[in-house]
Amino acid sequence: MKATPSSVFKVCFSTLFVLTMLTANAQPLEPVPGPKGLYGYKNSQTGELVIPFQYDIAYPFTNGFAYVAIDSIGSYMDKTGLIVASGSVYAPSIFSQGLAAIRTAVDDDYKYGYVDTTGAWAIPPIFDTAYPFSRGLAAVSIHDRFYYINTEGNIVIDLDFIEAYPFSGELALVKSREKSLWGCIDTTGKLIINYRYNAAGHFSEGMAPVQWGEFWGFISDKGLQTVSCQYETVSTMRNNRALVVYNNLGGYIDRNGILVIPAEYIRASPFINGLACVYKDRRWGYIDTLGKMVIKPQFESANFFSDGLACVRKGRYGYIDPTGKVVIKYRYRDALNFSQGLARVGNGRTYGFIDVQENLVIPMEYDDAGRFDHRGLAQVTKNGQTYYINKRGQAVKTRDLLHIDEKPKFQGRDQNTFSDWVKNQIKYPPDAEKIGIQGTVYLTFCIDTDGSLIDVQVLQGVHPDIDREAIRVVSSSPKWTPGKKGDKPVKKRCYLPIHFHLRVPQPVR
Repeated sequence: MKATPSSVFKVCFSTLFVLTMLTANAQPLEPVPGPKGLYGYKNSQTGELVIPFQYDIAYPFTNGFAYVAIDSIGSYMDKTGLIVASGSVYAPSIFSQGLAAIRTAVDDDYKYGYVDTTGAWAIPPIFDTAYPFSRGLAAVSIHDRFYYINTEGNIVIDLDFIEAYPFSGELALVKSREKSLWGCIDTTGKLIINYRYNAAGHFSEGMAPVQWGEFWGFISDKGLQTVSCQYETVSTMRNNRALVVYNNLGGYIDRNGILVIPAEYIRASPFINGLACVYKDRRWGYIDTLGKMVIKPQFESANFFSDGLACVRKGRYGYIDPTGKVVIKYRYRDALNFSQGLARVGNGRTYGFIDVQENLVIPMEYDDAGRFDHRGLAQVTKNGQTYYINKRGQAVKTRDLLHIDEKPKFQGRDQNTFSDWVKNQIKYPPDAEKIGIQGTVYLTFCIDTDGSLIDVQVLQGVHPDIDREAIRVVSSSPKWTPGKKGDKPVKKRCYLPIHFHLRVPQPVR
């Protein structure tokens, strides 16, 4: 269903109270899979099931909230009950500094915005990418231009980044469009580490992998090159361990760059939940963070642990727990790891899904099947038709979006060119300037099939005078080249932030 302008700003509320004690708010809770692939929450210290098995999707608690979903109705829950629910939430994130980025259907596309703890839109859904807030700032993108916004939605750093990551400590990794290299900025936008890296990963445990030339190393969120670029491949830091590959052999370093587990493995995986898969003596086994082989090499293939189990193969596929105990016997000709409480298994001809107790929840009737994704949906094929099913095996119709072959162009280039054009046309309203009003106006508009810019609307304004100036400039746009689907021009909705920033007078010398 197409979203109306009013529905864009609204999150549907549903208050579903959890049947549990009020004292649950003080308990350390973690999600646990159960029968039929449903999740509940247990006390991580006592193992007691506190919240019954009822959710198709359940995230860990972060900053006092957890995301859960039943029948595709997504909600944010505190430890006493559900707070926000919306059938159009497709990709939730953690709450951070009172806001959570969620991806929702808007017109003919999916966009990210931020909701507060009441479920109201705090920042409208107009972004193609939106990371959690850290240090009061969040990295967001519109088309391929990244900005940093504050919790009011105002743009505070706009230096034409083609990629940008969240802040860790005082620094964030950013990629310059001009140089096509990565560097680090502080919360004021000042460049702390020059643009020099060819590639970079996210900060994790205060460390981020970076590539200089052909080799990888690590920088800290204090701005130090803690591990020189010397490795062929590295992973992110987890459990104070990062996989590094040197001379085609894998080992593990700690945050100080010390090789704590020798590089002796032909193949190896990063650490997840304290264990890593390693290949030794032509078989796969598992080591702990001290390098001790806790599950001896014996498997023809092995996976990381998910939902407390790992899919391994000894002739056929089965599942083990972190002690190496066989929980689900080696009986399947084909199998995948558990995902969202269910695992795809096959008998060589057809596929179905089992839960962690090996109940066949969805019958083996599909010619092909994938794993369940973050929406609680799995793609399956049956009798030549491919579609999605939910965790009850019911066919689900997914939203059809308008996929265009060519995006609209402004003066032969992309929307970044239009953004720069708008900045040059803006005249700061005198009355707003006098009283010191500044901020970011979020606009939406359409590029019609003839290239005309029409239907300009303010999604989030700053001040009537500033909003009017933003509308005036955008509405005065020259014609665009319309988007196309095949050879046919199509109408396309676009989004644009315009930041009104008062210049600080420079002292007279």
